[in-house]
Amino acid sequence: MLGYCEREPVKKPNDYTLWIDDKDLYEVTCCLKYINHAASPNVAYYDDFSVVALRNIKKGEELTHHYGEEWE
Repeated sequence: MLGYCEREPVKKPNDYTLWIDDKDLYEVTCCLKYINHAASPNVAYYDDFSVVALRNIKKGEELTHHYGEEWE
């Protein structure tokens, strides 16, 4: 467990928007907003806004999440 996303609802997406579904958009307001995209991610977001490591992560390794197929 890495933590929980601190967030605020937003109407329009920005660089740090977390899309839960087509209608629920949140701006991540904590350091977890810097998680980048990768096809083979090392972290996952869950519905309760927790962020969990999917495998052991080395010190200094970038945190990545799979944003979705449209990001491929």
